[in-house]
Amino acid sequence: MVKECKLIEPVFVNVGQTAQDAAKKIESTGLRQIYVCDNNKPVGIVSISDINNRIVAAGKDPSTKVEDFMTKDIFVVDDEANTLEVFREMHKKGIGNCPVVDDGKFIGILSINEALSCITNPKR
Repeated sequence: MVKECKLIEPVFVNVGQTAQDAAKKIESTGLRQIYVCDNNKPVGIVSISDINNRIVAAGKDPSTKVEDFMTKDIFVVDDEANTLEVFREMHKKGIGNCPVVDDGKFIGILSINEALSCITNPKR
């Protein structure tokens, strides 16, 4: 199960926050992307490229709300999901991380490398 894997602490902005808020959070954490949540439920993702291309290069205001330019179709998994199945889906979709929820609440981020480690060495 995914909950047996070591998850990365959830890093996110809320839907009402701005592109500038997201950029500051990305910069302060050193990540390349962060999730967007609505009532602690992951509903989207914003990357450095999104901010660059959809806000800066497009000449939009940095106070644009993240929900107006985030990627909305994200892969979210439940902590009770089968790790091998999640790994296969992440690989198929070409994604390196996905948010993990427990009863809909964002509890962490699963990396594809961690999923593989959990599958190949479950008793670490």
